[in-house]
Amino acid sequence: MKKFVLSLCIAAIALGGCRNRQNGTATVQSTGTHAGHVWVDLGLSVKWAACNVGADSPEQYGDYFAWGETERKDSYDWYSLKYCHVFSSLNFTKYITKTETEMTPEDSAWLADEEVYFDLIPVAGDSAVPVLPALPTRKNGYTIVNFSVTENAYEIDGRTVLDPSDDAARASWGGSWRMPAVDDWNELLRNCSWNWTTVNGISGHMGTSRLNGNTIFLPAAGYRDGTDLREEGRYGIFWSSNLDSLMPWKAWGIYSYHKAVGPATDGRQYGHSVRAVCVP
Repeated sequence: MKKFVLSLCIAAIALGGCRNRQNGTATVQSTGTHAGHVWVDLGLSVKWAACNVGADSPEQYGDYFAWGETERKDSYDWYSLKYCHVFSSLNFTKYITKTETEMTPEDSAWLADEEVYFDLIPVAGDSAVPVLPALPTRKNGYTIVNFSVTENAYEIDGRTVLDPSDDAARASWGGSWRMPAVDDWNELLRNCSWNWTTVNGISGHMGTSRLNGNTIFLPAAGYRDGTDLREEGRYGIFWSSNLDSLMPWKAWGIYSYHKAVGPATDGRQYGHSVRAVCVP
């Protein structure tokens, strides 16, 4: 089982002050629809979907997607990952920013069952002003294993943002819906206060906009690893549209649990939740 080893950032984001009661009903303010799906206005540059892609209400888990894929599937692993060929190593065919020869030992990838080090935003009071790290400017530590990315090296394409054709939100919902970029997630984190709570018995983070008081709920849907659903009710992991260009077998997203919420990277093969954004 994959272990999450958490490394808290010094920068903090406020969690707390949510108007919703625990074990209550979902009270996300639905302020409009686009292409048949509800969005909530949090006073930000984009409108955020009220629920996950594949869900009908804010607390439902919805579907799980590997990064760069647009359909749910039975198993989430390197062998089934689109744009990845597995021989004696991983061979990516799209979204490639490095070859094996360019990597340092510190860049070495981890495989399943190795420890992963996340940078998260710790719990803090409402007065905290978060300063999220610019991306990609730092390297996290990873357990070094015998692992190469490009044995039969494909050409570096330099792609670091998902094409619309590989965007699960766009493929599922159409219109101008898309997966959030890292900047969208950062804007959401900075401008909301966060409270770990339950909605209709489902655990997750409730974010309350400091700009207009509207709310958004991110359920702790866990993640798909192979054929298994892991950490259901404990963690919420949501993809962004951004590749980790320093370690291109990974992509950026948001990771939340009862003590913290913040940016993290994870292997492209895992099935994570997708929360869409749009500009109607």
